[in-house]
Amino acid sequence: MLGLSRKNPHRIEERLGALKSDFDALQRDVVKLASGVQGVAREKASTLYENGEAWTDENLGNVRDAIRDQPLAAGLILLGAGAVLGALLLRR
Repeated sequence: MLGLSRKNPHRIEERLGALKSDFDALQRDVVKLASGVQGVAREKASTLYENGEAWTDENLGNVRDAIRDQPLAAGLILLGAGAVLGALLLRR
């Protein structure tokens, strides 16, 4: 089994030591990878936030015009959206 002999306990200890060393190295690598991913995710989220803010600022005039042109339709759409969000948030 695994090429280990009960007659040679030192060999087992050596392999366990090597395995522990490999796990320690893997743990360090995972921490480095997670740090790198965190930095990239933070950068992407920041970019998306800034782009979303710019898009909203650009299109806010169009929304205002649509609401002025059709206030009843806009009100019904908002009422429906509020009902859907309320149902989702109060769902158990």
